[in-house]
Amino acid sequence: VIGGLEISGRFGAGLDGVINEAGDGLAFIDLGYRQDASLSTEVLDVEELRAYGNIYSTIPGRSAFSSRLRLPFYVLPGDLLILGPLLFFIDQEALVSVGVSSVNGGLIPWQRGIETSFGRFQFVLGREVAVYLYGRTKTPDALVTYSTKENGIEDLFVISYCSTQLEFPILEYRPFRSFDADQRSSLFIQIYGAADFPHDVKVLESVTGTTIPPVLETVWSLGLRLVFDWRHYL
Repeated sequence: VIGGLEISGRFGAGLDGVINEAGDGLAFIDLGYRQDASLSTEVLDVEELRAYGNIYSTIPGRSAFSSRLRLPFYVLPGDLLILGPLLFFIDQEALVSVGVSSVNGGLIPWQRGIETSFGRFQFVLGREVAVYLYGRTKTPDALVTYSTKENGIEDLFVISYCSTQLEFPILEYRPFRSFDADQRSSLFIQIYGAADFPHDVKVLESVTGTTIPPVLETVWSLGLRLVFDWRHYL
C-alpha cells in the first residue's frame, strides 16, 4: 500500500453538467507535484534493518512532477484532437453534433454520468490520463534491491533510478457539488489503473562490486484517489 499527496493547478473548460445532468464536457490540462510515502512491504524482512529508514521498502518514498489531461471523446480516446480541426474547416454543423455526442458519453454513450440520490457515478476510462515523472529532482530516487545471477549467487544493490508512471482513471464518484456565480467546488473519488516504468538505473553500491544494474520490472497497480476540486470561472 502506498499513500501520496498531490497538488496541481489546471486550466480548461468546465462544461460538465451544462447540457444535462448526464453530460460531461470537462476538458483541462494541469501541472502539479506529488509526494509518495513508502510502500508498506520491504525488500528484506529483517528487524535490524528497519532502523535505517524507508530505503529498504520495495519502493521508498519519492516525489514526482505531474501532468494530467482530460478530454471527452467521440469513438476513441483523443479523437477530438483530430476530428475537431478537420470538421471545423469541413462541416461545422457536424462538429457541433460530434461535440454534443462526446459530451453526452460518446457515440456509444457508455460514459454518460449516472445521477443518484447519493451522488454521481461515471465511467471515465479513456477521458483522462496522467503522467508522473519520478526522480527528476536534485536528489535522485534510490532503493535497495537484490538480484540472483545465472550462477545462483545473490547480489545486494543500492541503486538510483528514474521512472515514468502512466495513470488511467476508470470510475469516478462525486458525492456532492457546490456552485456559485464564478466558482465551484466538489469532492470526488476515482478508481484508477497505473503502470510504472523504471529507467536510467545506476548502481551506487553493490556487495560484489559490480556496476551492472539489475533489471527493474514494470509495476502495475490499482489505486484510489480522493480529490478536492475547486474552480474559478473566468
